[in-house]
Amino acid sequence: GIINTITKRGGNTFTGSLRANFTNPAWRTETPFEKENEITREDKLSKVFEGTLGGPILKDRLWFFLAGRSEASETAGTYPDLGAAVTSTQDNKRLIAKLTGTIFRNHTLTGTYTYNATDQSQPTFSITASSGLRSIDPRTYYSRSLPNSLFAINYNGVLTSNLFLEAP
Repeated sequence: GIINTITKRGGNTFTGSLRANFTNPAWRTETPFEKENEITREDKLSKVFEGTLGGPILKDRLWFFLAGRSEASETAGTYPDLGAAVTSTQDNKRLIAKLTGTIFRNHTLTGTYTYNATDQSQPTFSITASSGLRSIDPRTYYSRSLPNSLFAINYNGVLTSNLFLEAP
């Protein structure tokens, strides 16, 4: 048997979507640990915006699909040994662009570009080898950038009634 999954690629009608997600650590109930140690979460709004758009460039021949996401979030937590408040941050920008074309009947060519870059900052909570002690100093925050992009081309075609070809 063959299982084939086709991702969104546009169509003969224009469609799109927009979405916004908002979170705030202050909106959640405090944990028993936080209540016991009188830890107050920072009242900081995190935002995630997402959108899609797809449609025809040439009806029944060439389609496009675009998707984007922008996240600027902060997650509240506590140092495991101290109970002191700590915040991890994430900044993520994501874009997907896809063109799909019908070369001949039952033969398609798809080009996809994905860009997904993330910057993060979070405490390390590391244990030192010599003493076995955890680092609980806020200066031990670990920051990293994760650039990520990909371009792919895919061909999919029916060669005969019982033979097809898919080439990435």
